[in-house]
Amino acid sequence: MDENFSLSILIPAYNNTDSLKRALNSLKKQTIANQLNILISDDFSPSPINKSEILTFKKYFSQFIFFRQNLNLGVLSNPSWLFNQIKTDFFSVFQHDDILSRKNFYEDVLNKFTRNDKLVCYFGNSVTIRTNANSNLKIEDEIQNRPLMLNINSPKIKGIREDGSISGEDFIDNIVNQYDDFNTAWSAIVFSTKAVRKVGGFGGNYCLSPFEANILNVYREEEHFGILYLLSCQGDIQLDKEASVIRCLEPTSFSESTVHPSIKMRQDPEIFLLYKTAWHAEKIFNKKNINSILKNIYKKCSKVPLRKESSYTKKFLKYYLPNN
Repeated sequence: MDENFSLSILIPAYNNTDSLKRALNSLKKQTIANQLNILISDDFSPSPINKSEILTFKKYFSQFIFFRQNLNLGVLSNPSWLFNQIKTDFFSVFQHDDILSRKNFYEDVLNKFTRNDKLVCYFGNSVTIRTNANSNLKIEDEIQNRPLMLNINSPKIKGIREDGSISGEDFIDNIVNQYDDFNTAWSAIVFSTKAVRKVGGFGGNYCLSPFEANILNVYREEEHFGILYLLSCQGDIQLDKEASVIRCLEPTSFSESTVHPSIKMRQDPEIFLLYKTAWHAEKIFNKKNINSILKNIYKKCSKVPLRKESSYTKKFLKYYLPNN
């Protein structure tokens, strides 16, 4: 592994100090833990993360910084804020409820980036566990018995090379058309910082603005893998057959909350975000080279129902109408 490469682990935290400690315990076991930069942002949790307990992990890593926001940014805006703090070649958005189970995961990831300069993203594998279903669950033992989120052995999946890499075009084709077998946890994904900056940053202009979300009456703080569509226009993606991350759904997880803002929204924001993402891609890249990716984005949009049409939705879709 090239020691000049560096990796930031961005942890957008909200409530539940114990879950964050569990995540950090798994991260400190990485074979290259002392080369990792850990950046944590407590998103103005109602029950603040215990900073003194978290700082006891500082000694295990190359850099360890803890922030507490003065107001709640949101599920997307918090990692977007963290992204703007990094100076490393690669980064991952690690959900603070999750666990990293494979000890050489990051070392393997960086080696793959070293060997293939066309890689823009490492799309690792994961399993999901609802921890509230069994309080005595031995989580690490369960990884062998859970279905993989990314089933690369599925005969429906196309384009995987012998080394586990895949072109951006085939990656998007699979993620749109074979989503049940082609998915993973955010914590299992590692991004090229340079490639993400080329499209405006994580959670950047390809996402809905607060104003757009407000007039459309949709929940803004969801990313819907928009960044993956844009990265696929730039190069290859590395896939992982083995599960390395356990996605833990806790009773305290924001996505599980009964007061989640999206519950009150009539419309799924995905159709608007992906429509805008396609427009964004067309502005940045040569359309001829990414035509099949654009077609798949619009195909994905067609699968999301437009539940409520208004003058605002018409204006939005007209503004972001593709050139051709």
